[in-house]
Amino acid sequence: MRKRRAAMAIYRLVRGLVIQIGDRKLAFQREINERTVQFEDIETGAYRAFKRAELVLKIADGRIAVLQCYDGGETISESKNNPDMIDVAAYRLAPKQQTAWERRQQYVRAFRRRGVSHGDLRRIKKLLPEVARKLEGFKPPSAVTIYRWLRSYQKSGGNLAALLSRHVRRSSRFLITEETRDVARDVLRKHYFIRNGESLVAVHRRYKSQVQALAQKRRRQEKPVIEVASLSTMRRIAAEVSGYDRDRARLGASAASAKWRHAVGGVYATRPLERVEMDHTILDLYVIDDVRGIPLGRPTVTILIDSYSGYILALYVSFEGETLGRMARSIQLALQPKDLLTDAIPTRHEWLTPGLWEVIVVDNGLAFQSPQLRMIALELGCDLEYCPTRKPWFKPTVERSMLEMARILPIQGRPEKIFGLVDRVDPVKTACVMFSDLCTCLTKWVVDVHPYHTYERKLARPVDLLQEGMKDMPAPAFVSGLKSLEVITGLAKEVTVRQYGVELFYLSYRSPGLADVARQQATPTFKTMIKYDPNDLGRIWVQNPRDRLWLEVPCMDQQYAKGLTFRQHKMIREYARQTLRAKMAPEEFLRAQAELQDMLDSSVRRGKGLIKDLKKYALFQGMTSLTLGEKPDRKNGVEILPEQVITQEEFRVAAHEIPSFQVINPDTWMR
Repeated sequence: MRKRRAAMAIYRLVRGLVIQIGDRKLAFQREINERTVQFEDIETGAYRAFKRAELVLKIADGRIAVLQCYDGGETISESKNNPDMIDVAAYRLAPKQQTAWERRQQYVRAFRRRGVSHGDLRRIKKLLPEVARKLEGFKPPSAVTIYRWLRSYQKSGGNLAALLSRHVRRSSRFLITEETRDVARDVLRKHYFIRNGESLVAVHRRYKSQVQALAQKRRRQEKPVIEVASLSTMRRIAAEVSGYDRDRARLGASAASAKWRHAVGGVYATRPLERVEMDHTILDLYVIDDVRGIPLGRPTVTILIDSYSGYILALYVSFEGETLGRMARSIQLALQPKDLLTDAIPTRHEWLTPGLWEVIVVDNGLAFQSPQLRMIALELGCDLEYCPTRKPWFKPTVERSMLEMARILPIQGRPEKIFGLVDRVDPVKTACVMFSDLCTCLTKWVVDVHPYHTYERKLARPVDLLQEGMKDMPAPAFVSGLKSLEVITGLAKEVTVRQYGVELFYLSYRSPGLADVARQQATPTFKTMIKYDPNDLGRIWVQNPRDRLWLEVPCMDQQYAKGLTFRQHKMIREYARQTLRAKMAPEEFLRAQAELQDMLDSSVRRGKGLIKDLKKYALFQGMTSLTLGEKPDRKNGVEILPEQVITQEEFRVAAHEIPSFQVINPDTWMR
């Protein structure tokens, strides 16, 4: 239940005082002793005793609300829209109203000091000139007005709110009927409080046409005609809905949350490495290639930063986009010493590696929602926390660091925001920063500039907060075997392991360890799962189907595949394919293949003819199963030559049996 906080009021513990605790309303009954008072439940009549000091503290804290003082006088009005809002009358008054309220209090106090009650009108008239001369000296109120002020004050039991003008508490009222308001609300609900709804002016025109049609219908039915509300009245009716609810209906929940967001507390780190935030961003800078000098585009940057100190733990720059491999390499960089990187630049300070964190905070990007990231968190023994959708202020440290990083980028090569009719500068043409120089400058900023900048809010440097906080913490924890992260984030594929190893993307992978795994299987050829890094085809990981362990298998052509990305490999093969097309290699291959096929076909035809002639020879010899044991008689017979069996005329081919061929010029045919 929400606590009701009443406005500031002056009350006395006497009869007529009504308080509220929760949904119960209690009226003052009697004073038991000097320290204890008794109240009675208005509905049930049950009695309840309170310690005087405890009751006063609870009323002051707002845990108990004062509803009524004495004989009906009310306290300073509470806010009806928000019971949690403390409504202090002096703060909500306009300057003129506050001056008038203060003037009334001075007159009431002056007459009460002189012992004048609200019923003594004769003394009020007698003392009024003297009091007016001391207070202001001109235009004093009338005696009847002073009489009315004193009566209201005493009737409320000394409540100063009774001296407020009625105009202060006056609430605006509609002069139109409830039926007219219902029609206006219905039109607003259908055409204004919808996604991309019309303006109030357009809705009011629609409302007037609808009311006119309804008025004609009522005239025919001899019923009273509905009056038409003005545009200002329509605005007041629309203002009954809060601004947040209005934008939620017209702009959407996400846009309304971003527009009406306010800091209401949050989760803050109390020590280093308690919360580490990770996020990606595309740099507002076009870079060029170091070798060819051509524009490469806008790289993507991944940052891991400690939420408590603001110290950047890792920064990774590449063009691959928001991938699982990027996250794995960024986490590896944050958990490994980075002396090789800093020595190559060089930097003035050391890039600290404080160790493993407790919670890693990410947004709801597609890569962050993958099960592989959850497996990485399980491997590291840390928690994974997701921010609400489209609410980046739940990880403000990394968002702020990305903004500061964007501010140090040069103007040349940055895409410009277009305001009005201006000549847009193409950032691709103005790009002049090489990719290697960009990486060097960003590393220099991460190590030497950002950690040693003093923030005005904390009046401390990130490097000091990290080092001093680590002194009071246990020894930092590190992780061994970070290659397992590459296996977790690798892309999976089912392949067949054969005697020659594994072939992936026309690359061969084999090793003695893979041969040992193959000998453990039932057959030398088996199917299993592999994982590969699309950013490095120099090695793959093959899973042993028996124990489900992963084995690293290198590529046979390490000079080509080491450090080669899948995209590079695909582009190289496509370029080689286009080169072969330019040399007409496919057509040459098809032509040679067709010639070979013709040669094979002619050989087959000649072989078939020879087989047919041999059958004739066997028939001439009379070869049967009965003549297998008989020996040929060479005494009485003459040896028969092959030419006598098949004559030369039978080998001749008629002219009409030879097919005709047309000569084709390749150059003419290609045109």
